[in-house]
Amino acid sequence: MKINRILLAVLTSALLFPACTHKWEEEEESAITEVQAVFPTGTKTILDSETGNVSWMPAEKINLFFNGVSAKFTSTNTAIADVATFTGNLPIAVGYTNELQGPTYTWGLYPYNATATSDGASITSTLADQQTAAESTVANGLLMSVARSESYRLAFYNVCGGVRFKLATEGVTSVTMKSNGGEALAGKVKIGFDEENLPEILEVVDSKTEVTLTCGSGFKTGVWYYIATLPCNLPNGVTFTMHTDSMTATRIIDRSLDVKRSIFGSIANLDEGVVWKK
Repeated sequence: MKINRILLAVLTSALLFPACTHKWEEEEESAITEVQAVFPTGTKTILDSETGNVSWMPAEKINLFFNGVSAKFTSTNTAIADVATFTGNLPIAVGYTNELQGPTYTWGLYPYNATATSDGASITSTLADQQTAAESTVANGLLMSVARSESYRLAFYNVCGGVRFKLATEGVTSVTMKSNGGEALAGKVKIGFDEENLPEILEVVDSKTEVTLTCGSGFKTGVWYYIATLPCNLPNGVTFTMHTDSMTATRIIDRSLDVKRSIFGSIANLDEGVVWKK
């Protein structure tokens, strides 16, 4: 994804699923073949350090879930778009042989993950602990975002937060962020929605306490780089370890920190005052 101006739009082709209790004697097979998606203001997937806005890139891929069944959907836009149409094929039953209590949701997950699952009330997916750097943004396909809707209009909200930093030392090829108290910064998580219809982490299934951001050609000095993490409280702070081809330096931040969803804390001089050792 790429940052651009976000426009919220009224989307067509909405089909509401039953919100009440229904009982059907026969199932009629059908399929979801098209959905439309938007990122509301404040949702950041590929983050521009100046604008903070987001748009869909061509041929983006998402998971679409209905009643626990998943399929890959691909955006049809050929240029950067604020609202994108996704097409795929997800078989569903229009009629039901059992009673349904409450709304039946269509769930969306970005980026597409073939191993992700949904139980109809949540999505389980993974935030990678090995991440690739991109200048002044978050690498495409990194930040998890989820959607839940009773229609085919999907509003995706970012699950993650994190930190952005600049370096003054040339030749740094990787930066590792580690929680000092063993809190989960990445890993496999179960995601639901809170009472305000915003994503929340329901359970950390497989915790990763470190996240490493790598730049094979070396981080450029004076440029913002982003590490994506799960939202969490870090009462003991974090430790950053920076590597060049021949040296290592560490910076410890030993105060309480909060990583909030859709917000990136800023460290303008991550390597300021550190001691480099071979």
